[in-house]
Amino acid sequence: MDSKATYKNWTEEEIAKLVQTKEYFSGGPIDWKQIAKCFPDRTAQQCKSFYRNRVKQFVFKEENGQVKADTDFVQYCYFQNLTGFVKPNETPDEKVKRVVAQCCYEDSLTNAVIVQHPDVMLKWNQKLLVGMKMVYEFHTKIQAEIDQALVDKEEVEFKGHIIQKDKWEQYKLIFSQYSDKVDYILQQIDNKIQK
Repeated sequence: MDSKATYKNWTEEEIAKLVQTKEYFSGGPIDWKQIAKCFPDRTAQQCKSFYRNRVKQFVFKEENGQVKADTDFVQYCYFQNLTGFVKPNETPDEKVKRVVAQCCYEDSLTNAVIVQHPDVMLKWNQKLLVGMKMVYEFHTKIQAEIDQALVDKEEVEFKGHIIQKDKWEQYKLIFSQYSDKVDYILQQIDNKIQK
């Protein structure tokens, strides 16, 4: 019996790879057979079905040339990557949401911000640009509030999330190191989206 015919739960590594691989092919028709080549234990139908039924609900969507991102999910991405919290006994859907959040955050922040030539950003996937813009705007909005909450404390509960001071300081450093570049890129993103 073909091992691919026996369903196995998707691992975190497989989910992350599926999100990234699907995005790589997002510029044209989706070739699920090609995507499945990255997954030795999965068929094209299994990849397609898992993505459409479990993953798609959490990723940024594009409608009529405009990227749609759920504000609540962007904030979830932000706090998930700040705290690294894994819910005890998380459901399969909660695991998918957490892994997709990690992928979205890493793509929209780490890869995008560290680019050495900001103009290159304008050629990138618009989903990354919009995600990056929303993450930075949210960070700017709440930074002072979290700073104030952490005065004389090593950790604090903020909007249902436990934030540790040392992790928060590291998190802020990521943003501050690239702030001048980010300001420039965000202005270009606004110009691009308005066109």
